[in-house]
Amino acid sequence: MDNVTPEEKKGLSQKFREFQLSGLKSYGKYLEEQVRISQTNIRKSYLAYIEKEIIRNNEKIKEVESKV
Repeated sequence: MDNVTPEEKKGLSQKFREFQLSGLKSYGKYLEEQVRISQTNIRKSYLAYIEKEIIRNNEKIKEVESKV
């Protein structure tokens, strides 16, 4: 890796960010599904956790999209 050019580094960084963004979006879909199935009184604390995770995940998505 001694002979990696700045262009190659930039390309690898771009691919990593795209991969990261894809993973975060998939995780967001999973969280939305968890919200849908946890709409019972028994799972109120889990629902609160999932809602916080959705907010955190959306913030990460915005951060990565700003870098892409």
